[in-house]
Amino acid sequence: MISPHKPDHRRRVGVERSQKTRAHILESAVGVFALKGAHAPVIDDFVRAAGISRGTFYNYFDTTHALLHATIEWLEDDVFGSMEPEAAAIPDVALRLATATRMYLRWAAAHRRWCAFVTHVPQIGTLARRRLLRDLRDGQKSGVFRFPHVQAAHDLAAGIVAQAVQRMAATPRAAARTDEVVHVMLQGLGVNPAELQRVMAASIPVSARPAKSASLFKTGSND
Repeated sequence: MISPHKPDHRRRVGVERSQKTRAHILESAVGVFALKGAHAPVIDDFVRAAGISRGTFYNYFDTTHALLHATIEWLEDDVFGSMEPEAAAIPDVALRLATATRMYLRWAAAHRRWCAFVTHVPQIGTLARRRLLRDLRDGQKSGVFRFPHVQAAHDLAAGIVAQAVQRMAATPRAAARTDEVVHVMLQGLGVNPAELQRVMAASIPVSARPAKSASLFKTGSND
């Protein structure tokens, strides 16, 4: 007698295999993009790096540009995910958002090649976007943040951080101003001066899990 659970098991195994293949393509793509730049590689470069067929590549990505978008989102999620446990444990919404942003910008300041790479696609990863929107809604509901619309606040916060990363890719001097960037962001979100001073005076926790992609961008501010 055929077990009724077998189809579900096969489906689950298929999904897991598909996810692993996609992750393998993304990890291989980081090395290709880092070596050749964001727009120079062709599909065969990624096929060779990942050890897959062109058909397999097209099962996951239509173009190299789609792969670039997905790779940068994967990198963003990897970096943010390495910091998320420490930031998520903070109950104070203003302090939580400030801490996550300060951790992210200080990591970026120490990895200028990473900054230069991710600025090819001006976006933030899925994890960071969800966390930012949740914090903005929580902060608006509690009255800590004062702004008329959550999406506008999201664009302000994400835009300030993206510009800071772009500047850090271009000049080492920008790395010294990460806290100033967060200060201005919180001002724009309507945090009152006393609260802002308290939040910015807090120490920044150390991430317990280093980003997996850090080894691919092993350069400091002098690179």
